[in-house]
Amino acid sequence: MPSPHLPLPSDWTLALASLAGLALLTAALSASWKAILAAPWRVHLLFGAALLLGALRLASFRLGASPEVHLLGVTVASLLLGPRFALLVASAVEIVWLLVAGVPWLEASAVTALEVLLPVTIIWALFSLLLRHGPRNHFAFTLLGGFAGGATTMAAVCLVESALIRAQGGQAVSFEVVALLSYAEGFVSGALLAVLAVYFPHWLKAYDDRHFEPPASTPP
Repeated sequence: MPSPHLPLPSDWTLALASLAGLALLTAALSASWKAILAAPWRVHLLFGAALLLGALRLASFRLGASPEVHLLGVTVASLLLGPRFALLVASAVEIVWLLVAGVPWLEASAVTALEVLLPVTIIWALFSLLLRHGPRNHFAFTLLGGFAGGATTMAAVCLVESALIRAQGGQAVSFEVVALLSYAEGFVSGALLAVLAVYFPHWLKAYDDRHFEPPASTPP
């Protein structure tokens, strides 16, 4: 479950932190910075996504006896900005939030690998499958990309972190908590993407109206 405190051995922490660092370096070097800087509204999107992600992390809560958790928002950021900029922006927000919370730098980087790199990879893989094999309509983008994508990424993060906690003899969250978090993540992601796809489709990096809105056939 998304939480700033994960009892990981030092070698696991180092491995995850190294993986996060390598992914961030690759994303920074391969991202299309010229396209972002050439259009001020794209820069505004980066800051807007950072504010959204920061707000979700500040709005942490507890479910029963679970540790403090929060929604991820990475699905929306990934489909809005693309995987590279989503990884960079979400990682910056995550690391700053963790450092302010008193988490050491290396551990913060390891948590970033689990709570940013993992969901970005999953949602973009799912979206690639949607583009290749899914139906071509707005409903599919919202339901499969938003609702299902958000729920899947949250479930994956919760299950991986729970497995790591159990491996160290800790007590992970229950299935009910994972299900509630996954539903909440899917609902918020789907709702936000539905609004963006209807009113601001040009903002979405992943939304191609030629794919999801095929032209209507001309009447005879």
